[in-house]
Amino acid sequence: LYIVGTVIAIFGFPALLNISEFIYAKLSEKPIIADKTESKINYLLIFGFAFVIVTLSTTCSFLYKYHSWGDSNIFFTIGKSMLSGIMPYPDLFDQKGPVVFMMHALAALISYKSFFGVYALQLINGFVFLLFVYKTNCLLFKKNNYINTLLFGVLVYTSIAYSVGDSVEEFSLAILMYAIYVAVKH
Repeated sequence: LYIVGTVIAIFGFPALLNISEFIYAKLSEKPIIADKTESKINYLLIFGFAFVIVTLSTTCSFLYKYHSWGDSNIFFTIGKSMLSGIMPYPDLFDQKGPVVFMMHALAALISYKSFFGVYALQLINGFVFLLFVYKTNCLLFKKNNYINTLLFGVLVYTSIAYSVGDSVEEFSLAILMYAIYVAVKH
């Protein structure tokens, strides 16, 4: 997984930047404007970045047959158990907070027998995270905002802290990046 991230970081960025600029120019029929952060095309490109990064970096995605990390399986088991009326802490115990279990209960409503629901939540979280990375880049830099966003996303999601996906830290990324965006903006 680390090798994939390194290969993408070294060889993939120029190609992805050219592809994203080409798509943006074709769909909008005008040159790329770095300060226009609210464009639908920007959202589409950022979602595309999130889809590629999250799909390749998490073992909850459809590319992997199973998710072998213990914590993630515990979260998912407790979340599914909550749907059956079993209470976390008195009946099933893990030291994480209840929000993690509720998120995994929501994921179980999407897909009870696979991690696809968790993957869907990770994809939404990754999109929001990269959106605020992009918006922060637009405040700090005049150009290369797409490549900066993509580079930062790949570096974060391929780091050892997020090596298999579905960690509590991963789900805090969007909130933390929003806080950084607000701090930079004001």
